[in-house]
Amino acid sequence: SKLNYIMKEYKFNGSRNTRGERHGYGETILTNGDQYKGDYKNGLRHGKGEYLFTSSLTLDANVPVTKTVKYIGHYEENKKTGHGIFIYPNGSRYEGEWKDNKRHGNGTYYYSNGDVYSGDWVQDCRHGNGTYEYFTDQMKYIGMWRKGKRSEKFERQKVLLHGIPDEGTNVQILGIRFREG
Repeated sequence: SKLNYIMKEYKFNGSRNTRGERHGYGETILTNGDQYKGDYKNGLRHGKGEYLFTSSLTLDANVPVTKTVKYIGHYEENKKTGHGIFIYPNGSRYEGEWKDNKRHGNGTYYYSNGDVYSGDWVQDCRHGNGTYEYFTDQMKYIGMWRKGKRSEKFERQKVLLHGIPDEGTNVQILGIRFREG
């Protein structure tokens, strides 16, 4: 599920250094149809860039790439590192910090089913403080996460649709959530 291989470029338009390596801003179309527009340093993606996956590769759980799949953000030595946004084949989206091609640091994952996790990530897993909102039952879990799973100590709260709790309930108002479309 990792894309740790080098493909020969099909077309490159941009600047090169004295060794002929891509260096500075450039646009590349790879032989598989993938596209990258952004900064290079000594032949590697480095700095701000946008990578559009258009090939028939699979990224997560053998889901074929058939929809818009792209990463917009920072790179260091060809790896997603720093702040970035990744849009997945199923429509889910992650916005936050990356390190060595993995979600790492603070970030928010918007699941295609409407759920949202916002908090700490370590090596692609929810790990540390975080909040998970379940769209279907409007519940919010706040607390610690370990290796992608909720720890036993967490707070469960009802997310209010209109900011008014039902009579007779003891609910803390955290925010208002509206359904779009």
